[in-house]
Amino acid sequence: MIKKNVVAGMNIHSLTKEELINELKVSFESKTQKHEYISITNTEAMYFGGTNKIHFDYINHAKLSLCDGTGIKIAARAHGMDVKRYHGPDMMLDIIECGQENKWSHYFLGGKEGVADQLKNIVNDKYPKSNILGTYSPPFRELTKPEELKMIEEINKHKPDFLWVSLGLPKQENWILKYKDRLDVKILVGVGAGFDFHTGNVKRAPQFFRKIGFEWLYRTAFEPRLYVRQYRAFKFLFGAVLSNKSRF
Repeated sequence: MIKKNVVAGMNIHSLTKEELINELKVSFESKTQKHEYISITNTEAMYFGGTNKIHFDYINHAKLSLCDGTGIKIAARAHGMDVKRYHGPDMMLDIIECGQENKWSHYFLGGKEGVADQLKNIVNDKYPKSNILGTYSPPFRELTKPEELKMIEEINKHKPDFLWVSLGLPKQENWILKYKDRLDVKILVGVGAGFDFHTGNVKRAPQFFRKIGFEWLYRTAFEPRLYVRQYRAFKFLFGAVLSNKSRF
């Protein structure tokens, strides 16, 4: 049984890689899996959840909401909960790797032009039986109706088990909510900078920083644009430590 915690009114599931893969296997074997999504929930996502009911509901209606932030662990611990952290980009590779023996298929959507194709080549080299069915990089603007229909038709032509969406927070979550019921996809996952991490377009922190939960600090030192994200994260953290109640 996967443990569910509630932090600031939002669901956070505490699970290991083995528990995740087993949960997915059971879901797929039931043959009822479709139009569900996994929320990779970091501290900034929790901030959005505390200020926006749409994002609040996005997290709480997810099949799984994974703890992808040290701030969430701290907030949970302040209220007597022990939550396992599961970093989204790592989870992505775990599912792709284990999906080889389970014959799971994947589709990459998002990133700058060419990044999804680059990721497909890298993943195919690392996991030869990964079954990447296709890629699509939509323009970073509102789609026209023909572009929208073309995108949906392209994805549905392949019917992937997993659709990995890399459009950034909260754009990718809004995209998932808008399109999930029109897509012939079993599980959608918004992976933020996951495409850029795995292609080397964004430098990841050394393993030491990742292990102690300070990857955010390392990245912020090299990416000043993340200052706003860290402000939101700390605002959520201090509020959640003082009160574990939701605004909604």
